[in-house]
Amino acid sequence: MGDLPAIPEVPAFQPVGEAGAEVARINATPLHAPGQRPPERELRQRACTELLRQAAGVSFNNVPYKGDVPAMTDVMGGQADLLFVPATSAVGFAQAGKLRALAVAGERRLAALPDVPTMAEAGQPQVVNYSWTSLAGPPGMPADVVERLNQACQSLLAEPEVVARLAAMSNEPTPGTPAQAASFIAAEVARWSEVVRKGNIQVQ
Repeated sequence: MGDLPAIPEVPAFQPVGEAGAEVARINATPLHAPGQRPPERELRQRACTELLRQAAGVSFNNVPYKGDVPAMTDVMGGQADLLFVPATSAVGFAQAGKLRALAVAGERRLAALPDVPTMAEAGQPQVVNYSWTSLAGPPGMPADVVERLNQACQSLLAEPEVVARLAAMSNEPTPGTPAQAASFIAAEVARWSEVVRKGNIQVQ
């Protein structure tokens, strides 16, 4: 139903011009990147930094946090160096000058941050990370019911007011068929499972 890209951000006072320069700096001096370890929600942040590590061949000193808020607080204060932040929060922090947005881990630049390149433009096309939303039902749901719900969602996501409200949160509607959703979810599970496996990430 919708895609929300992540944005790697660093302290606002850090003298970094763009993501490419940041990757070079990481190669020279490993960064302290928040990487939470407890339940599934915190695994997302750890996997994001691991994806960048694998794609760019850089090193991180991952610092476990209990949630995004203390992690962002420490990045703002310079106690940690880099954090992948969902665009909903990242845009506000960047516009307020509290954090510096390096790039958008999505396919397109954000209207709210037009000068911030995508990770592909910054030389890291493999670093794509969305928080995505889908509508699911119980196993065995009748096909006609699935079709009616899908059509209702398609209509809703085409409403100008809905599109505008999502855009205000840097969220892009992604209408599609049930088959397309199933294929996308399967691909995401496979992609991130490989990142977790290669990074030997353990949930504690």
